[in-house]
Amino acid sequence: MARPRLEGNHITGTTFKLRPELLAIVTAGATALSHQIARTHPRKRMPSPSNALWLRSLVEYTYEHISEATPEVQIAAMYAVVEHVKNPIPVSMKIPEEQRVKLRKLECFVQALDWTIDFNRNAALNFMVLVYGERFNRTLEPLLSSP
Repeated sequence: MARPRLEGNHITGTTFKLRPELLAIVTAGATALSHQIARTHPRKRMPSPSNALWLRSLVEYTYEHISEATPEVQIAAMYAVVEHVKNPIPVSMKIPEEQRVKLRKLECFVQALDWTIDFNRNAALNFMVLVYGERFNRTLEPLLSSP
């Protein structure tokens, strides 16, 4: 079964470097999201889990809920994701222009917490997974357990 189509005028292909310790959050969320899509599909067909779809959904979730984490938690996560990591996991995805702009705004929002840190797009994505990934996954759970 095909995954939901990407909406938007301009779609950019990009590759992010995911920290290996965050992969479990991403794969669990991708699986939960594919189950949610299957529940809403007219024939109950389930697509294969997509890390890219989950990450795009996480960008939207984080953009709407950025103020839910305290500045202390955000700064601690910021420091954690900028540390060098051996063997990051490449995650290729297509992202619509509108989401790319939201991702950049989130990056700037977090960067403003501490201007002394080099906080780039890879750090921003890892930051979102670290701080908001499990919260986002929990929002998918009630949808999975409902009839």
